[in-house]
Amino acid sequence: MSTLGLFGSNDCVDEFTPLEQIKWENSMGYTQSKWVAEKLLNIASTRGIPSVCFRAGLILGNSQTGVMNTQDQFSIFLRSIIEMGKAPDQIPLLNYISPPVDYIRKAIVTLSLGKESFGNTYHFIYPPIPWVKILSSVQDFGYPMQVINLGEWLNQIDENPVSTDSQPLANLQLLYQNARQEILTLTQKPPQISCQFTLDTLTNNGAIFPSFDIELMHKYLRYLVSVGLLKKN
Repeated sequence: MSTLGLFGSNDCVDEFTPLEQIKWENSMGYTQSKWVAEKLLNIASTRGIPSVCFRAGLILGNSQTGVMNTQDQFSIFLRSIIEMGKAPDQIPLLNYISPPVDYIRKAIVTLSLGKESFGNTYHFIYPPIPWVKILSSVQDFGYPMQVINLGEWLNQIDENPVSTDSQPLANLQLLYQNARQEILTLTQKPPQISCQFTLDTLTNNGAIFPSFDIELMHKYLRYLVSVGLLKKN
């Protein structure tokens, strides 16, 4: 299991792009380890060892129950903008959102069982989700939101002291610390990540990506309320 975080600004890739052609911009140890792991997987495949590589980004929570990872970047970001009452007018994490975890689980099993999958790479990712769709779902749920310029929003994250009682905002500061330029670059020059081969293969096996809609977002918000991480509005 690898990551779509391998890809940086201006990358234009699909499931067949050679690993060596990926522009190396990310200095995170996690991402570097995934690049090395994929390289080892490729070597194993050339030596006749059956292998399949799956790349995912920010995997969404369960599409039926709304149960989600409350400490991943998507959850922290969502809770932070609700607490602030302010959201940026654009954000690069939307380029890396993957389908719900229950769907990915089934897709991995489906693709792993076929010998024709050996040696292949698959991308689990939504096409870039319009930010307005997520903001609308949050507002429809009852949380007012002021949309401000991304640069101004980052300034407020960087400069405003955050109490440790505000866990999501404190976590967001840690996530975005010293990452301002990278965030701005990814926003201006987002990667173009294709998943067409994955979609075609899954469709041929009777599976399709579930749609990302307001109802799905509301399931996640209801879950966060139910576990006490958001105040009911």
